[in-house]
Amino acid sequence: MNKKIVDLSPTELENLCFDLLLKLGLKNLVWRTPGRDGGRDVQGEHFVEDISGFTHRQSWYVDCKRYTSSVSWPTVWEKISFAESNSADILLIVTTSSLSPQAVDEVNKWNDKRTRLSIRFWNSVDLEARIKLFPEIAIKYGLSHNPEESKGLAILPLTRILLKFSNSAYSCQVFGHGQKERKLDVVYSISELIANRLSDLDRNKCISFYDFKAADDSFDWMRGGDVIEKYGFDKYTFRALSSYIYEISSENDLNISERNNVVCVEMDSSIPTQAQDDLIDISLLSNFQVSFQENGVELTRSDIPNE
Repeated sequence: MNKKIVDLSPTELENLCFDLLLKLGLKNLVWRTPGRDGGRDVQGEHFVEDISGFTHRQSWYVDCKRYTSSVSWPTVWEKISFAESNSADILLIVTTSSLSPQAVDEVNKWNDKRTRLSIRFWNSVDLEARIKLFPEIAIKYGLSHNPEESKGLAILPLTRILLKFSNSAYSCQVFGHGQKERKLDVVYSISELIANRLSDLDRNKCISFYDFKAADDSFDWMRGGDVIEKYGFDKYTFRALSSYIYEISSENDLNISERNNVVCVEMDSSIPTQAQDDLIDISLLSNFQVSFQENGVELTRSDIPNE
């Protein structure tokens, strides 16, 4: 399969933008539904450190839409009002189209005023350039020009996680300390995920998703597998994700619940930044998305069509 960005459905484009923003380092991403256009926008935070060591938080509001014609200034103005109402510092408009000449002029005037809110814009060329940085995203959405060559790069982040836990499990075995069994669960489930994704790419040139079945796919320490089955999360990805979370947890069980159409994996503390990055990499080739809360991880179904 070799799609172009314009071939993606509106939902696929929104989810692609969400994944791309995660990989580019935007934190605390949440979906927003502004209203009349019926789409979903993304709100997140970017932390910038200056030369003194002071960290400044930027609030980003991102509009991801597949417009059929150039984006007019009234459309941009409407997005400005939503962004300002959410106290954003940066409004990023991502589209397969372009800004109209009037919109370009007005955006430049707006940015020259140096108000709190700055406006940024990505067209399809900008979007393609950033997708090329992450082969796993290109593979996931069928945008890779050569899946056979890209598949190794696409699973490289998973391979790094696998090596880290393999070495850690070996150290537990040699030195007799640490939670070897938990680490081995991570090693097994990550290996299982890699093998499945490579098999899909070899056979179909794209990835597929396989429904989690609580009776067959739950670990002994997992509580709430029926919730995962209800939402139809990919079993290989969720097993890898849950085993990782369980390994860094101090609890005897991993409790899973749901509220307001969101699946919650409960933790006894916040998740370290490096672990968050790993969990993003694990979840990327799946049909759900992750966000991090003070005491756990929230998962939402991304509704990527099953090829």
